[in-house]
Amino acid sequence: MTFLIGTQHLSAALVHHTGSMIRFRPAQLPYLPTQDLDCSVTLLDGKNVKGRFHGHPANPYIGGPELVGWIKTWVRWNEPVSIVVEQVGRGLGIRLRTQSGGQPQTALSRRIRRKAVGLGKIKNAARRRRAYSAWEHDPRLRQLVLQVWLPQCQVVGCGAGQGLPSTLADTIVDVHHIEFVSSGGSDSPTNLCLLCANHHALVHRAPTKQILSNSSERVTIAVNGTVLTIERDVTELWRIIDV
Repeated sequence: MTFLIGTQHLSAALVHHTGSMIRFRPAQLPYLPTQDLDCSVTLLDGKNVKGRFHGHPANPYIGGPELVGWIKTWVRWNEPVSIVVEQVGRGLGIRLRTQSGGQPQTALSRRIRRKAVGLGKIKNAARRRRAYSAWEHDPRLRQLVLQVWLPQCQVVGCGAGQGLPSTLADTIVDVHHIEFVSSGGSDSPTNLCLLCANHHALVHRAPTKQILSNSSERVTIAVNGTVLTIERDVTELWRIIDV
């Protein structure tokens, strides 16, 4: 018995709204299991979790505590992410992929994802924080993100890096996890941005910091009473995720 029937892949959406799930369309029911059942889901970051398929006639979906917990850290509220669900082997295993289009998958992007998955498995919080701090400065991660976003600080009004040759601008911007990994932040593209060295140090060392909002296009952070607005589009980063 396979999870998908008569096809090797289906389009779907990661949804985090009134419910968090992998959501299919009712018209896709002929390609989905004929009964509610448990399945194995390989996520975009390479982790494998248990899921529970529900063949609701008006809203077929996959839920389950592990899957829902991951979706809540990877998908912003009311901003569905289009994905492809692929059949794995001849059982009830499936794998998630991003929708085709945008920048192609590369060996570099795959190495980046594998490295991030490995770091995510570190159990000790202090060791995990140190490892991620080093990873944020890894030239491979920087190369991938800078290819998509260009080497400039994304804090509105800063302008650091703009107009400089890339060989110089590359040295004054850092990849930053908006919600610190030590506090439970994930490797979702919605949790990444580019900051100049000054803003990066400010955010990390400020006595008080609060994330006020975070969407796929804009982030606002209150730092010592001052609100920083960060603008970036995570669409292209979503498209190059692979493991």
